Amino acid sequence: MLYILHLFDSNQADSPMMVKKLLLSFISFPLMSLLFIDVPHIIPVRLILTLWPRGHIAIFALFASLILTFTPNLRSASFSRQFKILTIICFALGISTELIQPFFSRTAELDDLLFNYLGTLAILLFMGNLAFKPRLKLTLRTLYCCLFFYLMIPTLLMTYDEYR
Repeated sequence: MLYILHLFDSNQADSPMMVKKLLLSFISFPLMSLLFIDVPHIIPVRLILTLWPRGHIAIFALFASLILTFTPNLRSASFSRQFKILTIICFALGISTELIQPFFSRTAELDDLLFNYLGTLAILLFMGNLAFKPRLKLTLRTLYCCLFFYLMIPTLLMTYDEYR
């Protein structure tokens, strides 16, 4: 990602921000590897199948937030520029992940790209430089939360059915 380019900047070598960047990198790369590996059968398959799309949303929300947080030029950019750059990064990373997955005994699915983009949109709505009126911001964020909870209904119903 873009924030990795700034990890070893000589101006930040001893700063606390450098420590945060390294810690977040060590956390994010193992999460990214979960997109490639097969999940053990300790967890019920139905639970995996319903939670998997939500994992895509969470991982790409994490990556988008890291990019926005640790790229000062992007953080201070306009919403349209943030939207364009994060969209390009999201789809480039998502498509490359889907193309690599067949080599790791996984199948490529276009639905995953949609869930990846939903994670990126969440961060744009909650961390982006929205220049809208406060009421419109609140409406957009509320609609996104409603959409997310709507996507969680199958997971909640399946979890209730599996463990009651």
